[in-house]
Amino acid sequence: MTKAFLLLLTLSFIGCANSMQKKMSDPVILFVKAKSALSETDLDKKLRERYPKFKEVPGLVQKVYGKNKKNGQVCGIYFFESKKALQNFAQSDLAKSIAKAYKVTEISKDVFEVLYSLRPENGPVDR
Repeated sequence: MTKAFLLLLTLSFIGCANSMQKKMSDPVILFVKAKSALSETDLDKKLRERYPKFKEVPGLVQKVYGKNKKNGQVCGIYFFESKKALQNFAQSDLAKSIAKAYKVTEISKDVFEVLYSLRPENGPVDR
């Protein structure tokens, strides 16, 4: 994952903050950490290939991709407009295909309720 790609995601995250704030009445964050058997190049290719599918997920306001170069872990930080949207995503074919698509060898998932944000004017939540 390149720095330019992460910067692009961050800028898109900030740029659409106003529209996101209106959608999220009961926002939740899904934080996923994983290790993959894919090479860094193949993993990046697969992430980019599947990127458009995540844009179509109802209630998924934003997803940020990250990588820890020291230990090889990757993460996905998902912002959902509601718990129901997260539950619907968890039951989707896209969510169920993640481990196989990325050849995941280790995974952990945590769900967090949003308490507040440092700069709510930047989104994705207005708390």
